[in-house]
Amino acid sequence: MKIVNLRREMQGDRVRVAATAIWEDCGRPEWEMYFETDAAYAEDLTCDANAFLIAGVVPAMYYGERRVAVDGPICPVLREGLLTNIAWWHHWYDDYRSVTIEAPIGGCHVPNGRPKRAGLFLSGGVDSLYSLRANRLRVPTDHPASIRDGILIDGYDINRNLYGHQPESFQRAVATMRDLSAETGVTLIPVATNLRHLNSGLWFWTQWYYAAALTAVAHVFSRRLTSVLFASASDWQAQRGPWASTAATDHNFSSCDVQILHDGLWVSRLEKLRVLTDWPSALQNLRVCTANAPGLLNCGRCEKCIRTMTALLALGRLHEASAFATRDVDAALFDTILMRSTFPLEYYQECIEPLRRQGRVDLVRAIQHLDSRCRRHQRYLALQNWPETARRVDARLFGGRLLRWKRRLAGTPSMAEAV
Repeated sequence: MKIVNLRREMQGDRVRVAATAIWEDCGRPEWEMYFETDAAYAEDLTCDANAFLIAGVVPAMYYGERRVAVDGPICPVLREGLLTNIAWWHHWYDDYRSVTIEAPIGGCHVPNGRPKRAGLFLSGGVDSLYSLRANRLRVPTDHPASIRDGILIDGYDINRNLYGHQPESFQRAVATMRDLSAETGVTLIPVATNLRHLNSGLWFWTQWYYAAALTAVAHVFSRRLTSVLFASASDWQAQRGPWASTAATDHNFSSCDVQILHDGLWVSRLEKLRVLTDWPSALQNLRVCTANAPGLLNCGRCEKCIRTMTALLALGRLHEASAFATRDVDAALFDTILMRSTFPLEYYQECIEPLRRQGRVDLVRAIQHLDSRCRRHQRYLALQNWPETARRVDARLFGGRLLRWKRRLAGTPSMAEAV
């Protein structure tokens, strides 16, 4: 993959930085990637080669490209971090080849001595609102680590759903987050990008790409931000990998300009919600739903809505959460939940004892039934995915020697040769 024609464009009251990705090995058509925001932030939006490198390296590896060549200077710190992540991805997904990184090494894009400024990817979900709340409770507002900017992105979880393109969904999210931002003294920066359009599959997004797609956005604001918090999606017990965002990989998307911080790893989802229940504005404006149903902040029927409502009910605070239209959870909703390869069962399991203490035996049984369904689904996937099962057996019993022997026979280069 060659990333060329890095450019900056003004389009009315919008400013955009863009680049062209040319695939060299997989035969895909050229890919125009962009990041766009309001003209009010034109001075902050940077045509940063680091951002386009991050945006391109995961798709290049996924689709079998041999290299990522960027027509612009990149940070050596970021290059080393990406090579580390490539090693992780190659370990997790050994069916995919490694890629080389080819680009001139440059210095920082911003002058030394600039004041530190912290940002946060602010989606309005449990994880990001917890990070914001915890930051305000624990960090003095004049401290360099105090969050000053919230980045809300159009094109990831918003406007790509079963209802089709819904521009009003993003505007509703902006209005909701703007109220919270004003209350907490955070500047809300709305950003649009098309990175998600490359591959709309949930597997590619959750297992591979969303951390890279988010942190690429951070780097186009390298003139403004020196650090950005990436809210952890789960506590350390659930950080098993492989996953697009982990504590082992997220910080490797950092450069000398922008540091990426994986935040809230040690806090379970139920504990995050417990903290948010003492913040009335969060209960009014929490946005966990990715269905983006017309006219609704949360649909109340998708899996993310069900898990969040269940947790709030377990905490005894769902009746205060006006972000949801209902004040109770029907056990029948659990039967509508579709299984997938990476189902977040632990989020439900931690609710069992609090629900039992409240006498909600119906929901306890529903979660236990969900547990059984999940285990059956995992056994089914194991039978379907026998190569991965064989790899794990090889790793456990033979230290990976069988796979290395197979690669030598096939002439596959080692990681050292690849980089």
